[in-house]
Amino acid sequence: MNKQRGMTLLEVMVALAVLAIAGTAVMKSASENLRSLSYIQDKTFALWIADNQMAELKLSKTWPGTSSRKGTTKFGDTDWHWRSQGVATGDPNFVAVTISVYRNAEEKAALAEITSYVSR
Repeated sequence: MNKQRGMTLLEVMVALAVLAIAGTAVMKSASENLRSLSYIQDKTFALWIADNQMAELKLSKTWPGTSSRKGTTKFGDTDWHWRSQGVATGDPNFVAVTISVYRNAEEKAALAEITSYVSR
């Protein structure tokens, strides 16, 4: 009696196919995680910039009124673009200020946007 040991060629091919499919799924998942991580980093930076601009506005003690301003801030080796817009409230001593932060000046959708009330 001659018993064969090992796997047949067909079994090896099936095992390799299963590993290839699993490897592809793992690579796709890792790629999506990296893209998600980049978006989360950009979103975090944009929120920090918006918070910093709001803090600067409040500390400057200048009345923003209903005017709009825009500017650029260098943060994390990137030029970030922000816009602020004041909106009148029912009380003439308060104005609602919204600060929006964009990765590019041409973008329509902000990565981050915060609103706060500023008093005279």
